[in-house]
Amino acid sequence: MRKERSSDYRVYAAGGMGLDLRPHNYMQHYDMLKDIWVSLAAMPTPRYAAASFLRGTKIYVLGGRQSKYAINAFEVFDTETRSWTKFPNIPSKRAFSTFVPTESKLFSLGGLRQGRLYRQPKFMRTMDVFDIEQGGWMKMERSFFLKKRRADFVSGYLKGRVVVAGGLGNQPTVLESAEAFHPEKNKWECLPPMPTPRCACSSVVVKNCLLAVGGVNQGLSDAVEALTHGHKGKSPSLGKGHYMSHSISGIAHLICSRGTPDEMDQTSGYNRKAGRIIFPVWQRGNSTDCWELLAADVQGTKRAGIFEGWEYSQFLWCSQGKNGFTPV
Repeated sequence: MRKERSSDYRVYAAGGMGLDLRPHNYMQHYDMLKDIWVSLAAMPTPRYAAASFLRGTKIYVLGGRQSKYAINAFEVFDTETRSWTKFPNIPSKRAFSTFVPTESKLFSLGGLRQGRLYRQPKFMRTMDVFDIEQGGWMKMERSFFLKKRRADFVSGYLKGRVVVAGGLGNQPTVLESAEAFHPEKNKWECLPPMPTPRCACSSVVVKNCLLAVGGVNQGLSDAVEALTHGHKGKSPSLGKGHYMSHSISGIAHLICSRGTPDEMDQTSGYNRKAGRIIFPVWQRGNSTDCWELLAADVQGTKRAGIFEGWEYSQFLWCSQGKNGFTPV
Protein backbone atom coordinates (compact mmCIF):
# COMPACT_ATOMS: atom_id res chain seq x y z
CA MET A 1 0.00 0.00 0.00
CA ARG A 2 1.28 3.45 -0.91
CA LYS A 3 2.06 5.52 2.15
CA GLU A 4 0.46 8.93 1.94
CA ARG A 5 2.69 11.91 2.57
CA SER A 6 1.71 15.26 3.99
CA SER A 7 3.08 16.86 0.80
CA ASP A 8 0.28 15.15 -1.12
CA TYR A 9 -2.15 17.56 0.51
CA ARG A 10 -0.55 20.89 -0.33
CA VAL A 11 -1.42 23.61 -2.82
CA TYR A 12 1.34 26.09 -3.74
CA ALA A 13 0.90 29.74 -4.71
CA ALA A 14 3.71 31.92 -6.08
CA GLY A 15 3.75 35.67 -6.75
CA GLY A 16 0.65 37.61 -7.71
CA MET A 17 -0.54 41.21 -7.63
CA GLY A 18 -1.53 43.21 -4.57
CA LEU A 19 -4.21 45.85 -4.14
CA ASP A 20 -1.52 48.43 -4.91
CA LEU A 21 -1.03 46.72 -8.33
CA ARG A 22 2.57 45.84 -7.48
CA PRO A 23 3.94 42.36 -8.21
CA HIS A 24 4.60 40.12 -5.21
CA ASN A 25 7.38 37.64 -4.48
CA TYR A 26 5.38 35.55 -2.00
CA MET A 27 5.69 31.77 -1.97
CA GLN A 28 3.18 29.92 0.18
CA HIS A 29 1.55 26.55 0.45
CA TYR A 30 -1.83 25.59 1.81
CA ASP A 31 -1.80 22.53 4.07
CA MET A 32 -5.18 20.87 3.58
CA LEU A 33 -4.71 18.55 6.56
CA LYS A 34 -4.03 21.39 9.01
CA ASP A 35 -6.14 24.00 7.17
CA ILE A 36 -3.40 26.63 7.31
CA TRP A 37 -1.27 28.70 4.91
CA VAL A 38 2.49 28.44 5.38
CA SER A 39 4.94 31.11 4.14
CA LEU A 40 8.06 29.81 2.36
CA ALA A 41 11.22 31.36 0.92
CA ALA A 42 10.39 34.41 -1.19
CA MET A 43 10.58 34.08 -4.96
CA PRO A 44 13.72 35.88 -6.27
CA THR A 45 11.76 37.82 -8.93
CA PRO A 46 8.45 39.45 -7.95
CA ARG A 47 5.83 38.95 -10.67
CA TYR A 48 2.25 38.17 -11.55
CA ALA A 49 0.64 36.29 -14.47
CA ALA A 50 3.52 33.80 -14.50
CA ALA A 51 3.30 30.26 -15.85
CA SER A 52 4.12 27.35 -13.54
CA PHE A 53 4.18 23.56 -13.56
CA LEU A 54 5.20 20.75 -11.23
CA ARG A 55 7.83 18.18 -12.21
CA GLY A 56 8.78 15.70 -9.49
CA THR A 57 9.50 17.76 -6.37
CA LYS A 58 10.23 20.97 -8.27
CA ILE A 59 7.93 23.83 -9.24
CA TYR A 60 9.00 25.67 -12.40
CA VAL A 61 7.95 29.35 -12.60
CA LEU A 62 8.45 31.16 -15.90
CA GLY A 63 7.85 34.62 -17.29
CA GLY A 64 5.06 36.80 -15.99
CA ARG A 65 4.80 40.56 -15.75
CA GLN A 66 5.89 43.49 -13.65
CA SER A 67 3.63 46.52 -14.08
CA LYS A 68 2.50 46.24 -17.71
CA TYR A 69 5.61 44.64 -19.10
CA ALA A 70 6.70 41.05 -19.61
CA ILE A 71 9.77 39.63 -17.89
CA ASN A 72 11.88 36.63 -18.89
CA ALA A 73 12.83 35.31 -15.44
CA PHE A 74 12.95 31.51 -15.02
CA GLU A 75 13.17 30.15 -11.46
CA VAL A 76 12.59 26.78 -9.82
CA PHE A 77 11.40 26.00 -6.28
CA ASP A 78 12.39 22.71 -4.65
CA THR A 79 9.56 21.56 -2.38
CA GLU A 80 11.89 19.31 -0.37
CA THR A 81 14.72 21.76 0.35
CA ARG A 82 12.30 24.72 0.21
CA SER A 83 14.81 26.75 -1.75
CA TRP A 84 14.89 28.60 -5.09
CA THR A 85 17.28 28.14 -8.00
CA LYS A 86 17.68 30.60 -10.88
CA PHE A 87 17.69 29.09 -14.36
CA PRO A 88 18.79 30.76 -17.62
CA ASN A 89 16.35 33.48 -18.65
CA ILE A 90 13.84 32.88 -21.43
CA PRO A 91 15.59 34.07 -24.63
CA SER A 92 12.92 36.67 -25.52
CA LYS A 93 10.45 38.71 -23.49
CA ARG A 94 6.88 38.11 -24.55
CA ALA A 95 3.54 38.74 -22.90
CA PHE A 96 0.70 36.24 -23.21
CA SER A 97 2.97 33.42 -24.38
CA THR A 98 2.39 29.85 -23.23
CA PHE A 99 4.69 27.15 -21.86
CA VAL A 100 4.30 23.42 -22.51
CA PRO A 101 6.40 20.81 -20.67
CA THR A 102 7.13 17.43 -22.28
CA GLU A 103 9.13 14.46 -20.98
CA SER A 104 12.51 16.18 -21.43
CA LYS A 105 11.82 19.61 -22.93
CA LEU A 106 10.01 22.83 -22.12
CA PHE A 107 8.45 24.79 -24.98
CA SER A 108 7.96 28.57 -24.83
CA LEU A 109 5.48 29.48 -27.58
CA GLY A 110 4.15 32.56 -29.33
CA GLY A 111 3.10 35.63 -27.39
CA LEU A 112 3.06 39.39 -27.87
CA ARG A 113 6.18 41.51 -28.16
CA GLN A 114 5.14 44.67 -26.38
CA GLY A 115 5.72 48.09 -27.86
CA ARG A 116 8.10 50.51 -26.16
CA LEU A 117 9.21 53.93 -27.40
CA TYR A 118 9.23 53.59 -31.20
CA ARG A 119 8.71 49.85 -31.36
CA GLN A 120 5.24 48.65 -32.29
CA PRO A 121 3.54 45.67 -30.56
CA LYS A 122 3.84 42.48 -32.57
CA PHE A 123 2.31 39.01 -32.35
CA MET A 124 5.01 36.35 -32.46
CA ARG A 125 5.58 32.89 -33.95
CA THR A 126 8.60 32.29 -31.70
CA MET A 127 9.31 28.85 -30.26
CA ASP A 128 12.06 28.59 -27.64
CA VAL A 129 12.94 25.14 -26.28
CA PHE A 130 14.60 24.44 -22.91
CA ASP A 131 16.39 21.11 -22.46
CA ILE A 132 15.53 20.11 -18.88
CA GLU A 133 18.27 17.47 -18.66
CA GLN A 134 21.01 19.74 -20.07
CA GLY A 135 19.74 22.83 -18.24
CA GLY A 136 19.91 25.24 -21.18
CA TRP A 137 17.91 26.80 -24.01
CA MET A 138 18.35 25.26 -27.45
CA LYS A 139 19.00 27.17 -30.65
CA MET A 140 15.89 26.84 -32.81
CA GLU A 141 15.64 27.51 -36.52
CA ARG A 142 12.89 29.82 -37.72
CA SER A 143 11.46 26.96 -39.77
CA PHE A 144 10.41 25.37 -36.46
CA PHE A 145 8.39 28.41 -35.36
CA LEU A 146 4.58 28.39 -35.13
CA LYS A 147 2.83 28.62 -38.48
CA LYS A 148 0.40 31.23 -37.14
CA ARG A 149 1.26 34.29 -35.05
CA ARG A 150 -0.72 34.06 -31.83
CA ALA A 151 -0.88 35.07 -28.18
CA ASP A 152 -3.07 34.24 -25.17
CA PHE A 153 -4.00 30.81 -26.56
CA VAL A 154 -4.73 27.25 -25.43
CA SER A 155 -1.78 24.87 -25.30
CA GLY A 156 -0.87 21.43 -24.01
CA TYR A 157 1.07 18.23 -24.62
CA LEU A 158 -1.18 15.60 -26.18
CA LYS A 159 -0.13 12.24 -27.61
CA GLY A 160 3.48 13.24 -28.18
CA ARG A 161 2.61 16.58 -29.77
CA VAL A 162 2.73 20.18 -28.57
CA VAL A 163 -0.75 21.55 -29.34
CA VAL A 164 -1.75 25.22 -29.67
CA ALA A 165 -5.24 26.53 -30.47
CA GLY A 166 -7.17 29.80 -30.61
CA GLY A 167 -5.86 33.04 -29.12
CA LEU A 168 -5.28 36.47 -30.63
CA GLY A 169 -3.35 37.25 -33.80
CA ASN A 170 -3.13 39.57 -36.79
CA GLN A 171 -6.84 39.65 -37.48
CA PRO A 172 -9.79 41.57 -36.01
CA THR A 173 -11.39 38.50 -34.39
CA VAL A 174 -10.06 35.75 -32.16
CA LEU A 175 -8.36 32.80 -33.85
CA GLU A 176 -10.08 29.47 -34.39
CA SER A 177 -7.08 27.69 -35.95
CA ALA A 178 -5.15 24.93 -34.17
CA GLU A 179 -1.83 23.24 -34.90
CA ALA A 180 0.46 20.64 -33.36
CA PHE A 181 4.26 20.30 -33.30
CA HIS A 182 5.78 16.83 -33.48
CA PRO A 183 9.12 17.07 -31.57
CA GLU A 184 10.62 13.95 -33.13
CA LYS A 185 9.78 15.00 -36.68
CA ASN A 186 10.37 18.74 -36.07
CA LYS A 187 7.21 19.38 -38.01
CA TRP A 188 3.95 21.30 -37.49
CA GLU A 189 0.61 19.71 -38.39
CA CYS A 190 -2.72 21.43 -38.98
CA LEU A 191 -5.55 20.41 -36.63
CA PRO A 192 -9.31 20.91 -36.80
CA PRO A 193 -10.29 24.47 -35.77
CA MET A 194 -11.74 25.19 -32.34
CA PRO A 195 -15.55 24.85 -32.38
CA THR A 196 -15.77 28.04 -30.29
CA PRO A 197 -12.90 30.45 -31.16
CA ARG A 198 -11.58 32.03 -27.96
CA CYS A 199 -8.63 33.62 -26.21
CA ALA A 200 -7.77 33.77 -22.48
CA CYS A 201 -8.94 30.18 -21.88
CA SER A 202 -7.95 27.97 -19.02
CA SER A 203 -6.60 24.66 -20.30
CA VAL A 204 -5.45 21.34 -18.89
CA VAL A 205 -4.67 17.88 -20.25
CA VAL A 206 -6.73 15.14 -18.55
CA LYS A 207 -7.01 11.52 -19.67
CA ASN A 208 -5.61 12.14 -23.15
CA CYS A 209 -7.88 15.14 -23.70
CA LEU A 210 -6.89 18.81 -23.92
CA LEU A 211 -9.68 20.74 -22.19
CA ALA A 212 -10.32 24.38 -23.11
CA VAL A 213 -12.46 26.08 -20.46
CA GLY A 214 -14.10 29.50 -20.66
CA GLY A 215 -12.28 32.44 -22.21
CA VAL A 216 -13.25 35.48 -24.25
CA ASN A 217 -14.88 35.86 -27.68
CA GLN A 218 -16.27 39.39 -27.94
CA GLY A 219 -17.79 38.73 -24.53
CA LEU A 220 -17.12 36.15 -21.84
CA SER A 221 -17.51 32.55 -23.00
CA ASP A 222 -18.80 29.61 -20.96
CA ALA A 223 -17.76 27.04 -23.59
CA VAL A 224 -16.01 23.87 -22.44
CA GLU A 225 -14.46 21.82 -25.24
CA ALA A 226 -11.98 18.96 -25.44
CA LEU A 227 -9.50 17.95 -28.11
CA THR A 228 -8.62 14.27 -28.23
CA HIS A 229 -6.45 12.25 -30.57
CA GLY A 230 -6.98 8.94 -32.35
CA HIS A 231 -3.97 6.70 -32.80
CA LYS A 232 -2.62 5.98 -36.26
CA GLY A 233 -2.29 2.29 -36.96
CA LYS A 234 -4.32 -0.87 -36.73
CA SER A 235 -7.18 -1.07 -34.32
CA PRO A 236 -7.27 -3.74 -31.61
CA SER A 237 -8.69 -7.14 -32.57
CA LEU A 238 -12.06 -7.49 -30.87
CA GLY A 239 -13.90 -10.02 -33.00
CA LYS A 240 -17.63 -9.44 -33.22
CA GLY A 241 -18.82 -6.55 -31.13
CA HIS A 242 -21.95 -4.92 -29.82
CA TYR A 243 -21.84 -1.10 -29.80
CA MET A 244 -23.92 1.33 -27.84
CA SER A 245 -23.50 5.02 -27.16
CA HIS A 246 -23.54 6.51 -23.70
CA SER A 247 -21.54 8.79 -21.43
CA ILE A 248 -18.79 7.97 -18.96
CA SER A 249 -17.32 10.60 -16.63
CA GLY A 250 -18.61 13.39 -18.85
CA ILE A 251 -16.86 12.09 -22.00
CA ALA A 252 -18.95 10.76 -24.88
CA HIS A 253 -17.89 7.19 -25.61
CA LEU A 254 -18.93 4.09 -27.39
CA ILE A 255 -18.47 0.94 -25.39
CA CYS A 256 -17.49 -2.21 -27.25
CA SER A 257 -18.06 -5.57 -25.61
CA ARG A 258 -18.28 -9.03 -27.08
CA GLY A 259 -21.77 -9.84 -28.27
CA THR A 260 -24.16 -9.65 -31.21
CA PRO A 261 -23.35 -6.81 -33.67
CA ASP A 262 -26.98 -5.76 -34.07
CA GLU A 263 -26.12 -2.08 -34.42
CA MET A 264 -22.82 -2.27 -36.30
CA ASP A 265 -22.13 -3.16 -39.91
CA GLN A 266 -18.72 -4.88 -39.57
CA THR A 267 -17.77 -4.38 -43.21
CA SER A 268 -18.22 -0.62 -43.44
CA GLY A 269 -17.91 0.72 -39.90
CA TYR A 270 -21.29 2.37 -40.38
CA ASN A 271 -23.66 2.62 -37.44
CA ARG A 272 -27.04 1.89 -39.01
CA LYS A 273 -29.01 2.89 -35.94
CA ALA A 274 -27.29 6.26 -35.43
CA GLY A 275 -26.83 6.85 -39.18
CA ARG A 276 -23.23 8.03 -38.98
CA ILE A 277 -19.66 7.05 -39.63
CA ILE A 278 -17.65 6.38 -36.49
CA PHE A 279 -13.99 7.33 -36.06
CA PRO A 280 -12.96 5.86 -32.74
CA VAL A 281 -10.38 6.83 -30.17
CA TRP A 282 -9.35 3.65 -28.38
CA GLN A 283 -8.90 3.57 -24.63
CA ARG A 284 -8.57 0.48 -22.49
CA GLY A 285 -11.66 -0.06 -20.35
CA ASN A 286 -11.97 -1.55 -16.89
CA SER A 287 -12.58 -5.00 -18.31
CA THR A 288 -10.11 -7.03 -20.40
CA ASP A 289 -12.90 -7.59 -22.95
CA CYS A 290 -13.92 -3.94 -23.11
CA TRP A 291 -12.55 -1.00 -25.10
CA GLU A 292 -13.84 2.56 -25.00
CA LEU A 293 -14.19 4.52 -28.23
CA LEU A 294 -14.93 8.20 -28.82
CA ALA A 295 -17.55 8.75 -31.52
CA ALA A 296 -17.37 11.45 -34.16
CA ASP A 297 -20.15 12.60 -36.47
CA VAL A 298 -18.62 13.04 -39.91
CA GLN A 299 -20.63 13.31 -43.08
CA GLY A 300 -18.41 11.18 -45.28
CA THR A 301 -17.67 7.71 -46.50
CA LYS A 302 -14.21 7.03 -45.05
CA ARG A 303 -14.14 3.79 -43.12
CA ALA A 304 -13.73 3.91 -39.39
CA GLY A 305 -10.85 2.00 -37.84
CA ILE A 306 -13.02 -0.28 -35.80
CA PHE A 307 -11.82 -3.74 -36.71
CA GLU A 308 -8.37 -5.16 -37.16
CA GLY A 309 -6.60 -4.14 -40.38
CA TRP A 310 -8.16 -0.68 -40.80
CA GLU A 311 -6.00 2.37 -40.22
CA TYR A 312 -7.10 5.72 -38.87
CA SER A 313 -5.63 8.93 -37.54
CA GLN A 314 -7.84 11.76 -36.37
CA PHE A 315 -7.93 14.70 -33.95
CA LEU A 316 -11.42 15.48 -32.68
CA TRP A 317 -12.98 18.39 -30.82
CA CYS A 318 -15.78 17.58 -28.39
CA SER A 319 -18.16 20.04 -26.78
CA GLN A 320 -19.69 19.81 -23.32
CA GLY A 321 -23.45 19.52 -23.18
CA LYS A 322 -26.08 18.45 -20.68
CA ASN A 323 -25.13 14.79 -21.10
CA GLY A 324 -21.35 15.24 -21.09
CA PHE A 325 -19.01 15.75 -24.07
CA THR A 326 -20.15 15.09 -27.62
CA PRO A 327 -18.17 15.38 -30.86
CA VAL A 328 -18.63 18.54 -32.93
